[in-house]
Amino acid sequence: MMTLSSVFILTPILIMGQYDAMSLFFMMLGVLAYIKGENKKFVFWFAIALPFKMFALFVFIPLVLLKEKRIRYILLQGIEGCSFLLLCKIVQKVFFIPDTNTANYLSGHLLTFIFQSQINFVYESSSIFIFAFVLVCLFCYLKKTPEQEEIGRWALYVSLLGLAVFFMTSLTHPQWSLLLFPFVELLICCSEEKHMRVGLLLETVFSFGLLLAQIIYYYWVFNVKTSVFTLAGKLFYNGKRSVDFSIREVLAGHSAGLDVGYLNIIGGGVFVAGLLFFLYWSKPDTRRDQFAEMELSCEGMIALRLLAMAMVGAALIVILL
Repeated sequence: MMTLSSVFILTPILIMGQYDAMSLFFMMLGVLAYIKGENKKFVFWFAIALPFKMFALFVFIPLVLLKEKRIRYILLQGIEGCSFLLLCKIVQKVFFIPDTNTANYLSGHLLTFIFQSQINFVYESSSIFIFAFVLVCLFCYLKKTPEQEEIGRWALYVSLLGLAVFFMTSLTHPQWSLLLFPFVELLICCSEEKHMRVGLLLETVFSFGLLLAQIIYYYWVFNVKTSVFTLAGKLFYNGKRSVDFSIREVLAGHSAGLDVGYLNIIGGGVFVAGLLFFLYWSKPDTRRDQFAEMELSCEGMIALRLLAMAMVGAALIVILL
């Protein structure tokens, strides 16, 4: 029920129905092999994951640096892990898609999104993502290699850390939020039940913040045109609404003249703040007893999450009527 009540599965699975799950599947196989100490399988699974989407690099690099401190072996694993990706890029460039713009489109404009957020620097500007991801890499490399009994939680944590930096500093497509889902949920499940409540609360806060920002920014995703292909669309759409009518327009109609674009900023702020605190809470060496015990049980928290999901579903039905 914790899985079904997560907002992270709403957009990628119920609304978008996309193929990034294939990359995530091989990434998780790689993480599992990493935890088991099967290094060759770890590199192999990530080598398969990378050609699907380059997100796997944000997990692969921190994991390599967390366990391996010898420079030549780091380079060797990097070459092995990227071997299939480089081969696919060569084949793509030579035989299929020589045009750079087309290749960028097929990759979801990943590189464009990464370098979009910048801060002023003495040499014109600097990418916020590069700045933050280098910090993650330095943290992983300079941290003492965890003991075997701790490697599981640390592997999940640095994997989430690498992806979180990407989501907090770069523009992302709605369906990409699926990538955060398994790492967040597994880190919550690693805790005792009394501490899981805090994790569930934090995940609920930042996931709904992200959803709010996505509803406003990607209004053409959360609209009639998308919803008609869902079960709700088959049951409730009567053809009266324009296919471009969206949840954003519903909110704008009840905003008393206020610019709903501010909801995008608010949602983004809630997402970043909630995810940052979750990263602090879920860090394996963070003392959990310093946090207050939540009055609401895990079951009660899940019930509230399901209710909130139902409200989002109701909003999708409203735009169909």
